[in-house]
Amino acid sequence: MAAAAVPNITTDESALIALKAQITVDPDHTLMNNWTIGSSVCNWVGVVCGVRHKRVVALNISGMGLMGTIPPHLGNLSLLVRLDITNNGFHGTLPKELVNLRRLRFISVKLNNFGGPIPPWLGALPELQFLYLSNNSFTGTFPPSFFSNSSKLEAINLYGNRLEGKIPPEIGNLQNLKKLVMESNQFTGSIPASIFNISTLEVIAFTYNGLSGEIPQQLGQLKLEVLGMENDGLTGLVPPVIFNISSLTYVSLANNTLSGSLPMDMCHRLPLLEELFLYGNKFTGSLPSSIGNCTSLKRLSLSRNNFTGSIPQEIVKLGLEEVDMNDNSLTGVLPSDIFNISTLKLLSFRGNHLTGHLPPSISGWSPNIRYISLGQNVLSGTIPDSISNASKLYALVLSENSFTGFIPDTLCRSESLSLINFGWNYLTSKSSMSQPNSFNSLMKCKNLRTLIVSYNPLSDIVPVTIGNLSYLEKFWGDNCSIVGNIPGAIGNLSNLMTLSLQDNYLSGTIPATVRQSQKLQYLNLAGNKLQGFIPNTLCGLRNLAYLLLSGNQLYGSLPTCIGNLTFLRNLLVQSNGLSSVIPSSLWDIKDLLVLNLSSNSLSGELPPEIENLNVAYVIDLSMNQLSGELSSSIGNLPNLAEFSLAQNRLQGPIPQSLGSLTSLVFLDLSRNNLSGTIPGSFEKLKYLKYLNLSFNKLEGEIPEHGPFTNLTAQSFMSNKALCGMPRFQVPPCPHTHKRPTERKMLVLRYVLPIASVILITLVLVFVLTRCRKRKARIPNQDNMFLVTTTRRFSYRELFQATSGFTEDKLLGKGSFSSVYKGTLSDGLTVAIKVFDLQIEVLFVSNDQMVLHIEYGSEGIASTKGDVYSYGILLLETFSRKKPADEMFVAEMSLRQWVKESLHCAVIDVIDANMLRRDDEHFTVKEHCVKSIMELAVSCCAESPEERVDVKDVLTTLTKIRVEFLKNTQANTTQVVRI
Repeated sequence: MAAAAVPNITTDESALIALKAQITVDPDHTLMNNWTIGSSVCNWVGVVCGVRHKRVVALNISGMGLMGTIPPHLGNLSLLVRLDITNNGFHGTLPKELVNLRRLRFISVKLNNFGGPIPPWLGALPELQFLYLSNNSFTGTFPPSFFSNSSKLEAINLYGNRLEGKIPPEIGNLQNLKKLVMESNQFTGSIPASIFNISTLEVIAFTYNGLSGEIPQQLGQLKLEVLGMENDGLTGLVPPVIFNISSLTYVSLANNTLSGSLPMDMCHRLPLLEELFLYGNKFTGSLPSSIGNCTSLKRLSLSRNNFTGSIPQEIVKLGLEEVDMNDNSLTGVLPSDIFNISTLKLLSFRGNHLTGHLPPSISGWSPNIRYISLGQNVLSGTIPDSISNASKLYALVLSENSFTGFIPDTLCRSESLSLINFGWNYLTSKSSMSQPNSFNSLMKCKNLRTLIVSYNPLSDIVPVTIGNLSYLEKFWGDNCSIVGNIPGAIGNLSNLMTLSLQDNYLSGTIPATVRQSQKLQYLNLAGNKLQGFIPNTLCGLRNLAYLLLSGNQLYGSLPTCIGNLTFLRNLLVQSNGLSSVIPSSLWDIKDLLVLNLSSNSLSGELPPEIENLNVAYVIDLSMNQLSGELSSSIGNLPNLAEFSLAQNRLQGPIPQSLGSLTSLVFLDLSRNNLSGTIPGSFEKLKYLKYLNLSFNKLEGEIPEHGPFTNLTAQSFMSNKALCGMPRFQVPPCPHTHKRPTERKMLVLRYVLPIASVILITLVLVFVLTRCRKRKARIPNQDNMFLVTTTRRFSYRELFQATSGFTEDKLLGKGSFSSVYKGTLSDGLTVAIKVFDLQIEVLFVSNDQMVLHIEYGSEGIASTKGDVYSYGILLLETFSRKKPADEMFVAEMSLRQWVKESLHCAVIDVIDANMLRRDDEHFTVKEHCVKSIMELAVSCCAESPEERVDVKDVLTTLTKIRVEFLKNTQANTTQVVRI
């Protein structure tokens, strides 16, 4: 028998050539040009050979952008010690032949697209010390057998895969393990106590999983440096022993449901701690003053808890870079020295009850600070000129406080300042007797992207120099007592997306130059004194979604080109002096959600094309001069919840088709010249809460059922020819014939057809019997039953004959009936057919599915019905799941699935093509997506009262966008909400 060939450098060469053959993409042609037969293998790129055997001992082709699969031939590199193919595009599975690499100590396949289960043979590599499988798509459970022969393992990194199930307790057998990283997977259950028997452990990272239970007390036995258990669903108290692990440098227990208070001596034994993240829990109590003993602390985030008391003065002694204590219940004075921490870059105390002032002297401000967020507190005093010493400041949020005085002239000395939010304070304008100049101070911020000064009594004008803010994207100046004209220079803001100057004293006309702001999506000039025509140039704003011009003194007609605004969602121009007819192009805006043209002088008829607005949920055309008859096409608006045509000159009958507006909650047709009867189809409008048909010329009977059971006489007054129930305060109807009741309708719909079938059957039997009697002169004994008389049975007889229609008597069952075998009291055996009259129930059941998707499980249409649909749309878009997906059964719905994941790992429900853990700015993107999903969950709350108002949806999305852009451009990685 021939001896097996001894592996040599030729064997290694063949294995590497096989790998090269499997590579489909080599962007720089590195391997194509370098790995060539005839050249020395040991000189190939990424290949290292041993000195003694001249065999391949290391292969490093990381970061080359390669794509392809790993061939089994790679298992022939029998002397390989190190394999690194990090950061490429390899896919498929790891071949089992790699188990032959018995000398392998280091494997890194991270940042690729490998899938399938973790190969169990990895545990059979006796020399393996470092295993990096992160950022792939491995699935399934972690094989317990993996830990049987892996006693030399020092590091395991499984970050960013799709592994599930419980963490195997056998992991405690790895007594040399130093780093265990299993974050961003789908592990469940509690943390095995056996892990804390590994005395060598330095790093534990279980962040972003679906774990449960409490943090084990045994954790205190370790000499950990890194502890990461963020977003894991953990509960209970934090074991105090954690704060005794003196080797800790990083601790994150954020976004769990941990409770209790922090130990008063928490920092006495943490001299090396640099980063502490406890945000998003339920911690209570005061902040311990011992925090000053964490002398190495650089990043501290305690936001979104229930901490009370004051901020410890000792905190200013630390060399902090980031402090985030948003959304707690902290009180007392904000330490002014905190602004002078020389290393400080980020400071956020938004959403507390802090008092005090900003430091007045220049020495009180660190030049390195970049982000300050102090909104929603009780701070007072002025914004000092000394703030200009913060020369690297890019975001300043002081909204919802009690600041007074002026906006300092020196504010914009920081050239990087891009976000200013002074809204909801008491800032005024520094008047020079002739002209106020609050805005002049802000016009010097050349890099400004977001400016919010709403709800301050500025009494200023918008200066022409606003056109110099070429980077400006958002400008909110609502309710600021702004006077004067809107300058034409506003058109120079080519990046402007939001312009809101609602409820001021602006006069003059809407500048035609606004068309130059082609990115504009939100334009709100409502509640001013603007005059003139609505300029046709607005039709050039192809991205405009919100056009709000209500409560001005505009006149003329709506631009005939209004239909060019195909992205328009809300059009509100009520309470102006508009006249002429509604342009026909308006009905072409098929995605319009809210249309309000009320309180103008519009004339003409409503065309059938109104049905094109089939996603609209609010249409208000009241208090105009519309005439003609109502088009039956109005009934083709399935989402319409509010509809008002009150105080017009409409005439003719109310179309029966309006009864098809199944989402309708509010209907006002009062003060017109409508005639005829009230359509009986209105009884089907089961969500209708408000109906006003008063002051018309209607006649006939007022319906009694459906929504009419809860209506009063006010809905029908001043219609002299109406009659009906006394509670409507109208005369009784002269006739006595009433509409068929539901029971009568049931009889007509089901019983009569069945009775007809039985009657026809009896007639056929009778005819056949007569025919047979004619053919047979002398009937014999076998067919005597044909001439017997028909016998009638009571239900009681049939019930007894079938033993109560039990299953053992059932002969067969069809779609509409069941057949039972019965034995009568006289011994006669009969077949009894029972018809199923509950077919309608099936349709009702299916309707409930539709109602659940459209309105929630309560099936209640409301003014927030469209908010629900929008929420579902967001959930579908970001999760790539449908509400009717087969995974959503019993009590689990798409909303519930997403809601539960928000508390542990939102990335698990996000479309993998939209967000990956290896993305740049992953943390910022994840926070942004999570905020959007939280908004979506709020939108589709089951009860309409719990849903977010549609007016707030855009504001919330805008804030999310602002925050996202801010954080992706920032140098810091800590995410802080404005």
